[in-house]
Amino acid sequence: MTVETQRRQNSCRHTSHLLIPPPHQRPCRAHRSKLQQALLKETNQSRIRVGRKLVSTSQLESGRLRLSFEGGYTDEVDLLIGADGIRSVVREFAFPDHSISHTGSTAYRGLARTSDALKTNGLEKAVIFWHGTGSKWIYTCPLGGDDLEVTVRIKEPYIDGEERVSGGQEASIRPVQDAFSGELSPPLRQLLNIVDRVQQFDFFAGPRLGSIVQHGSIALIGDASHPLSGAFGAGTGFALEDAYVLGGALEWAVEQGKPVSAGLEVFDRVRSPHYEALYGVLDQYGVAEGELASLGLSPQDEIKVRIDKVWNAEHDWMYYYQADTALEQELQKLSLESSELHS
Repeated sequence: MTVETQRRQNSCRHTSHLLIPPPHQRPCRAHRSKLQQALLKETNQSRIRVGRKLVSTSQLESGRLRLSFEGGYTDEVDLLIGADGIRSVVREFAFPDHSISHTGSTAYRGLARTSDALKTNGLEKAVIFWHGTGSKWIYTCPLGGDDLEVTVRIKEPYIDGEERVSGGQEASIRPVQDAFSGELSPPLRQLLNIVDRVQQFDFFAGPRLGSIVQHGSIALIGDASHPLSGAFGAGTGFALEDAYVLGGALEWAVEQGKPVSAGLEVFDRVRSPHYEALYGVLDQYGVAEGELASLGLSPQDEIKVRIDKVWNAEHDWMYYYQADTALEQELQKLSLESSELHS
């Protein structure tokens, strides 16, 4: 059975979840630069400073935070929001004992012309995961215009002395073709041949943080707050949820005449339990993969069992989570507690 045939059989079994979700829950991908430009249009440009990489952070006796950037620029702030990615400098300061490491997996991401890809028999203009053995997969997704995203995950164990980087770097498509040797169906072989160039992203991850706020003045959002390997393909969505909840929590603190630390506490009470649940899903994946490895299945059966055990609808809740509802429920709970204290 080919990789793409296995995926289509899975799609047919779970049609309501995979092929026809409600319009507001359909998969959405966009070029990062386009998303950034859209966000910047809603921001006061005079308050934006680009090209200044944070080098270090220190806490002054006053409780304020001193920030030092490349080029010698410094600033002092009352609130620091670390949205600086998987290798967060802010997280290193706030939680110096926390560390991340390479997971043994690597992603290769590239673009193909949709018009060329659709000439390949067996490809569709849709979001599709094509599964292989050993947790390998190929992901295809239209990005708008004539761009088709092609992202591949393969296992690449760490070799002593080898440098691994989380950011994208130019790479050859050859490791992908080698990793799938003997498994690729003709449509996927043709697809990889028309990918112009790829970037390599080594997967890093670390243990869950018990809290994503520190010192009453620091909050972490996005990959800085949840160093999950791959973030279930929804890292941008998680970061936007973080930002929404943090903004609402700080707005509540201001309206209630409370300090910034109170707003950060609300943010932490909403998001930290959510990330605990996400890490729980990773733990379940690990158990499933361990069980799968012990079965000694044929390639076809391995793919089928992995889809049934890991890629099933049981974990879809993370994509339908309502951050606004979670925040509102927390604020209502605080309001009720306050009323009871004063009654």
